[in-house]
Amino acid sequence: MRGATLALPNIPARDNFNRNNSNNLGGNWSQIVFFGAAATRVNGNQAYAQLPGTPMWNGSGSTGGSTQGASITFANAPVNGVLIDTGVILKGNGGSNANPANYIRVVYESGQVHVRITSGLATTTIGDLPATFAQGDRLSAVVNGLGVVHVWKTSGATTTYLGNVALPTTGANSFVTGGGRYGMLVPTGARVDDFSGGTVTLGAGGPGGYSPNLYEVGPNLTPALNRFNNI
Repeated sequence: MRGATLALPNIPARDNFNRNNSNNLGGNWSQIVFFGAAATRVNGNQAYAQLPGTPMWNGSGSTGGSTQGASITFANAPVNGVLIDTGVILKGNGGSNANPANYIRVVYESGQVHVRITSGLATTTIGDLPATFAQGDRLSAVVNGLGVVHVWKTSGATTTYLGNVALPTTGANSFVTGGGRYGMLVPTGARVDDFSGGTVTLGAGGPGGYSPNLYEVGPNLTPALNRFNNI
């Protein structure tokens, strides 16, 4: 759903891929590797997918808190993947460093940003947000401790809040309210750049954004935190 405008928070910069070409992304990343070659590798100072890849950040701050975000820039025209679409992974849990069992996907495909949950072998689309991305545009997503995913598009100097999707938080989906690891989804032929990710602080506005503490004040009353401040 599209809610009140919410400012894009600062998401820690992690990797600009400005280094020599390689058949992997380097030691700061975890991904499945066959005979020394990974699906996603450094090519032309960008991350390029030889095959569909889901590399997970393995460097400093690799485990984000309950409110965490990630961003990527589309370095070529967005590619509609067969198995995966271009986007970011949030709150990866279980499985291995290279292949978490449960995580949130925020991906772009053909005029829609899809917010999905992967749990084991099943991937479910929870909500869609209309948007159009082109080469050079940036996709940013943040999920908070209530399981609400917020999404932004940055084109040049203009950042637009696209809206939010509330995830189910019970049963197998309870992981969406905690912390976890983050990374990218890169389909075959896609190029992405300037990956950011980590724990963030959301500002005011929008469901699940910052809610100020409310206090009860009056004669003979001790100020007490109102428990209704985060509904």
